[in-house]
Amino acid sequence: MENALAEELSRCGLRATRQRLAVLDLLRSSPGHLTVLEIFRRIRQTQPRVSKKTVYEIVDSLVRTGLAFCITDGGEPFRYEAAKAHHYHARCRVCGKLFDV
Repeated sequence: MENALAEELSRCGLRATRQRLAVLDLLRSSPGHLTVLEIFRRIRQTQPRVSKKTVYEIVDSLVRTGLAFCITDGGEPFRYEAAKAHHYHARCRVCGKLFDV
């Protein structure tokens, strides 16, 4: 799995660092839409030396290269997901949860 992710990063012109691999793997395996702070907290469990700035830069580079998407509806924190087939998002009016349609 890690080799496939490394090849994908390389095809997009990104070095396959441990941190990039971890963030991309997390986005691919997460069933939800994560904020950068949530990504940072989860990555920090296995890589305690990673900085919040590094995670922001990694997420930004993944979005720029099309490996991830940024989801926002204005006012809420930006949320991120790994790139997959085109789909829409909706937010529950009762609980506020964001989900794929």
